[in-house]
Amino acid sequence: MTNPTGNISTAQRVLYTLAGVFVLFGVFVLITGGWTFEIFRQPASLTRANHPFSWALYLILAGVIFTDGRLGFSRLVDRVAELRPRKVFLYLMIIIALLEIAHFAFGLKSKLWHLDSQVDFGTYYHCILLFFTGTVLLKMMDAERERGIRKTWGWIPVMIVFFGISIDELISFHNGIPGHLKDLGILPRDADFGVPKWPILLAPLALAVVIYFFAFLWKRLKKHPPLNKLLVAAIVIWVLAYASELLLATGMNHLLQVGLEEGLEKLGSSMFLVIFLDYYRRELRPQ
Repeated sequence: MTNPTGNISTAQRVLYTLAGVFVLFGVFVLITGGWTFEIFRQPASLTRANHPFSWALYLILAGVIFTDGRLGFSRLVDRVAELRPRKVFLYLMIIIALLEIAHFAFGLKSKLWHLDSQVDFGTYYHCILLFFTGTVLLKMMDAERERGIRKTWGWIPVMIVFFGISIDELISFHNGIPGHLKDLGILPRDADFGVPKWPILLAPLALAVVIYFFAFLWKRLKKHPPLNKLLVAAIVIWVLAYASELLLATGMNHLLQVGLEEGLEKLGSSMFLVIFLDYYRRELRPQ
């Protein structure tokens, strides 16, 4: 978003601060681990998109875009916000449907279509969707600040959730958390939570996210009851996607379990994007 005063915006400060953290992390990796290293036992490399230097570049690029709308990003958000929410949601549902069809039809034959391979089209699509949603939130935060709306900082935790999950889509470090905690001595070596382990360990964090989303977003959307209803649905769907990870412990067919879990994740993410775009269109977009 263009900043008419010429000063750096809150959104840019957040982006550049996060970029600085990734740069420092990347320097640490170069000093200690070279070109290839592991994040919570998940491999990453300077030649892959999940390296901290890569994410520093993405965040810096987003900050530059927010400076004056270069590359048409701000115009893109405005154009998407001009579309009817149902149309945006329909387009997103079509993409999810195509990815699900490809997963069940070709997932066992090619990693490019298996939604749990970490190198598939679905993973990259969801990463982009979440990252785009995060940058939309940054633009909304700046727009609220310019209008003198209070507690704009409340968007920062929401934005961090979307950026964080976007990064995790590529790195998949959540799968290595149990082993990492054992290495640190926090968990005993023989600790066993069944399959998989990470949803149990991260359950308190997931609960905190749900509570914060309800507490903050419900107040922000109170003028628009339909958006609040959609908010409840989106949160419930994300909770179901989280819980579906535990279906692996039931011996459920892996292809079916992945299709269900990934489909719910992308559905919930799509609903959140529609909510934020519609809120921006109604309350913040310049007329």
